[in-house]
Amino acid sequence: WNTLGVIHSQRRDARQAEACYRRALSLDPRDSTVIGNMEALLREQGRLEEASRFRALGETVRKKDPYFHAFLAEEALASGDYPEAEKRIRTAQKLLPHEPEFFLTLARLHILQGKTEAAVKDLEEAQHWAIPEERERYDGKLTVTREQGKGKAEGLKPK
Repeated sequence: WNTLGVIHSQRRDARQAEACYRRALSLDPRDSTVIGNMEALLREQGRLEEASRFRALGETVRKKDPYFHAFLAEEALASGDYPEAEKRIRTAQKLLPHEPEFFLTLARLHILQGKTEAAVKDLEEAQHWAIPEERERYDGKLTVTREQGKGKAEGLKPK
């Protein structure tokens, strides 16, 4: 229903888009994507009071969405705001403690901060919680990260 609403919205059929979003919300009233789409649609129509209610609802829902916090962590990483990135990824991990992708984000953060040992531990955790078919992909990441740590220990620049 959300996707159909997006299609109607792109075709400038606001009435049908709203109907689809409302149907999606009737099925899952805490779907932050639908809430955001509904807010945007209402805002575009100048229905600011209604849009504000959806914005408030979205903020409440997103506080409990680990993937939203992970998204904010990625944004903070990209802008070089490491304290904010760590805060956000730790919040995501509190909400969903065994998500391998969150450990990968934390590992990248630690690498950028020069904390190689912590990055290795993060990668090992990611590998541990990954589904068996995915575990192999961490071997290369671990090898490279361990080598970077050895290079630092020997006074060499990381590769």
